[in-house]
Amino acid sequence: MATDYITKRLDGVLFSFYTSEEVRKLSVVEISNPVSFDALNKPLRKGLYDPSMGISPYDKNSRCITCGQEGLNCPGHIGHVELAVPVYNPLNMKYLMRLLKAMCFKCHKLRIPAKRIQEYCVMLTLIKLGYVTEKEIYNDAIIKTVKKPTKKKGDQSEEANSGISTNVPSSTQSKNTSRRHSETEINIGDPIDDLRRDNEKTKEIIEKLLHIKNNPNFKISEMSSGMIKALRDTTQDIWSSVASFKCPHCSANPPSVKMDMNTKVLLETRDEKEQVSKVLHTEKGLAESESEDEDDKKNEENEKSAGIKKEKSQIYLSPFQVRSHLQHLWKNNKKILDLLFGNLIVNQKTLETMKKGYKIMANNFKSFFIEALAVPPNRFRPENKMNGISFL
Repeated sequence: MATDYITKRLDGVLFSFYTSEEVRKLSVVEISNPVSFDALNKPLRKGLYDPSMGISPYDKNSRCITCGQEGLNCPGHIGHVELAVPVYNPLNMKYLMRLLKAMCFKCHKLRIPAKRIQEYCVMLTLIKLGYVTEKEIYNDAIIKTVKKPTKKKGDQSEEANSGISTNVPSSTQSKNTSRRHSETEINIGDPIDDLRRDNEKTKEIIEKLLHIKNNPNFKISEMSSGMIKALRDTTQDIWSSVASFKCPHCSANPPSVKMDMNTKVLLETRDEKEQVSKVLHTEKGLAESESEDEDDKKNEENEKSAGIKKEKSQIYLSPFQVRSHLQHLWKNNKKILDLLFGNLIVNQKTLETMKKGYKIMANNFKSFFIEALAVPPNRFRPENKMNGISFL
């Protein structure tokens, strides 16, 4: 008797939403008939219980016309319903609103300076590769470069001894440093020590770390709690850094974006009647607050105290228009959006074939919309029966 051996092991599992194209490819029939059963209680073609979608639990002796299996041996097959207009994915509404509030509707870019976007891309890549400690040091180096003036030659020794990673949590540092490399295993010029010692070498060392294909000490491992926390904090920092007023790219004033009953996207534009020399504002960007209503009240109070009188007008954006805006946004900020909403894949195959040793499995703007609705197989949604009559 032949014995089955396990010759491969799973590297990991990823969960994501089906796109409309994937739903259409997996579907065996398009549901377009509003009537499900005929006068003899037989399922109709292109109805909700089309025989192509598998065997009903009440009809175990029949054979599936799609796969040829009998009864419960049929795994079931999905169908789909083509929607007349795209609708918003209810599970992604929170992220959709964040993107709309963070983008400029004139130049279709995130209202974040270009240099800062590049820095966030490096941080997100470092986190997803497991270099959490290096990410913290890189972030501290950026802050130190921006806030502190250049020191003289006599102060270089003091700067080298002071370090820049005193704010790195000890738990996160110990977990991720021990997982990726030990003190005796670092061969790329001791990256952590070099990052702490000299900010000018930061870019060069980070580039070496990002090329994991050339790093013999890199080890493929699962997502840790430290990585999840760092990813959450960095994502929140990205939304918080969005310019609240003028776009840094085109200097356009962004409209206020609101959602009405989770079905309508409204743009609220404001026409100023009086200009004042000083406008009260904050730099909180799009950081999450307790409620949107409280934010709106605060903004109105600030405008009143600043002496600004404005007339508000609301513009309704259809799902087609929102999708078009997101398409242009994705085109202009593809790298950071792919890192935010996609997954970074590292396995033996990517280490051998990809230039840097990893690839990004991206989710595009289509994941925020539903154009083809998947219909589960018949076996998972049995029809109701009463007195020999089938009904929904």
